[in-house]
Amino acid sequence: MAENQVPTIVYNEPEGREARIARDANGVAIGVALFFTPGELAAVGVDPARTDIVRLRFVDGEIDLAPAGAREYPSA
Repeated sequence: MAENQVPTIVYNEPEGREARIARDANGVAIGVALFFTPGELAAVGVDPARTDIVRLRFVDGEIDLAPAGAREYPSA
């Protein structure tokens, strides 16, 4: 299987990554895509080989990431 790489989005630099903010046709910001490497996913308890979907949300100003089947979020 060919390996997918997104060199224009994923940067392996000490400062982290940069992502362009997506805007609609009127120039209004609609969001940004975040990409995590398999190693980063594993480091937060997501097995990228066995997980197809993750849930991502902000909790107290920090990103909370978990496999989609997991409902172990603290109450906000």
